[in-house]
Amino acid sequence: MRIKSIFTLIILLPLFEAGWAQSLHVKADADLDGQMQLEIADTSLLDYSASKVVLGLTLSLSSKRDLTVEQIVLRGLRINGLPVYAAPVKQRLELHSGVKTLLPDPLPVTVYLRDLDSISPLEQAVSNGHTTVDGTAYAKVHVNPVTAMLLFSRSVEIAINLHQEMLPFTIPGGLVTRGAALIVLQAAEKGLRTISAKVTSGKERVSSFRREVMKQYKPHLMLACAHFEVRGQTDNHPNTQERVGDPGVVPFDWCGVAVATAPDLVLVPREVIEPWKFDTDIADALNSKNFSLDKSSYDLWLWPAAAALRKSGERNADAALRLSTKQFSVIKMPDSDEHKIRALEDNGKTRKISVAKRDSSSDLALLRIARPVQTLDALPAADSATKEWDSVALFRFRDGLRGNSADPELIIMPAKRNGTRIELGELVDDSVFGSPIVASEGIVGIVQDQSSGVTWAEATRVLKLDKR
Repeated sequence: MRIKSIFTLIILLPLFEAGWAQSLHVKADADLDGQMQLEIADTSLLDYSASKVVLGLTLSLSSKRDLTVEQIVLRGLRINGLPVYAAPVKQRLELHSGVKTLLPDPLPVTVYLRDLDSISPLEQAVSNGHTTVDGTAYAKVHVNPVTAMLLFSRSVEIAINLHQEMLPFTIPGGLVTRGAALIVLQAAEKGLRTISAKVTSGKERVSSFRREVMKQYKPHLMLACAHFEVRGQTDNHPNTQERVGDPGVVPFDWCGVAVATAPDLVLVPREVIEPWKFDTDIADALNSKNFSLDKSSYDLWLWPAAAALRKSGERNADAALRLSTKQFSVIKMPDSDEHKIRALEDNGKTRKISVAKRDSSSDLALLRIARPVQTLDALPAADSATKEWDSVALFRFRDGLRGNSADPELIIMPAKRNGTRIELGELVDDSVFGSPIVASEGIVGIVQDQSSGVTWAEATRVLKLDKR
């Protein structure tokens, strides 16, 4: 991150007075709409074994203008109709106008065969040598310097719909000759058929696990969304209070997963209570004193799983619990755990920024609901000393506030215990933050960042759940 100088800030502050900040914020997405394209250039079989198949997606990006892409998230991804999960692409890419950029390495998509209800989509890909890919890509794009300053260097997210048919499906080993290709295809098909036969007896067990996990945990899940606003300091402008609305205000939303541990208790990441402390750019902007947090703008909403999120085009307050209306309160947060990040200033010097840590036992909070209306079965918690799991279940509200209802979905991946941390086998996006980590023996942890979470035993200790 590059911090703007105070001189630059002083120049930009009058822009807030003139109303430019609001117009730039509103138009940021519109200006980039249709400017960027993402295509799947190729699909491939990277690896397969008796337990999983690893597919590769080769991504091709192009743009009508020079852009810097910071991250790509594929959601609702289906290959031959089979729902799969792909980890976010954490790679900075420089796109130049009119030039196609091919990612150097295929994006791996792991399919655990025990989790499938049918293996036929994979068999069709291997047999026919083609696939169909559907989904939505969300690209975080670095905006121009002025807009970046006004948005505190936060990237703009562009949604790109994907639907491509008859994509070539490459088998490793090389398609040098037709005969060699047939041998590879037949071997792969035979191998997958063998795998299919081996896992047939286990598929029902795993499908049963998925059904039981959703049945047991869905009543405990909530979509947690925090809203807050930050504004530029405009004290030097006497007519600030005369405006209708404040064009210097920039709104932010943070959405993740909350889990009810009892009818009146809800566990959330501390980040949903103080999201501005966990974001490097916002934390630095607030510490600079040139921007301030509007504390009165903060509110936290909780929607139970399957609740309607919208009513007459607005957020459905009737279906949600709200902190501002005292329907719940924060009753426990561990002491804050912060770390220092070095940032480069325009003059070449560095300075340190204090940011709250996600991968910490302090990134937890406990809420108490004033008037609980639902009864809940006991939350199944594991007390085993298992060190590694082939499959754990995570939850996410993939669409956040974009959807019409709070519909949770399951993600399956391996995980292992490392002290008081649970290390995830694949990267996840921030919609999974706060999710319980569920193994066959029960809940074993809580997701806190893209690659890890805290163990359930540690969460219980710091929040004193066993005493509640």
